[in-house]
Amino acid sequence: MQRDRQYLLDVIEASDRIARYLDGMDLATFERDDRTRSAVIYQLIVVGEATNRVSENVRQRYPEAPWQLAVDTRNLFAHQYVDLNWERLWRTATISIPEFRAQITAILAAEFPEDEEE
Repeated sequence: MQRDRQYLLDVIEASDRIARYLDGMDLATFERDDRTRSAVIYQLIVVGEATNRVSENVRQRYPEAPWQLAVDTRNLFAHQYVDLNWERLWRTATISIPEFRAQITAILAAEFPEDEEE
């Protein structure tokens, strides 16, 4: 169970990094900023890798979370690094990741209520 907690926290931390990297940025600026694009891709890979390591037990209790989509997204950005669609990456980072982060936050609260007391 503690491993699941850490993997879920990893998703939140990577999501927060993505939000910080993109703060104040628009799509056009993002498309021109190689460093930020690379940083965001890396954090998306972290999200997918951590998600992939969450136990099947936890995944089954929360089928509404897009577990497989997060893993598939990781695979796409890790392996199809040539000719990436920056607009798709932008939408993933600015829409899908915040939504997934909210779901993971709720799962953490449900699975590890003792964390709320800290």
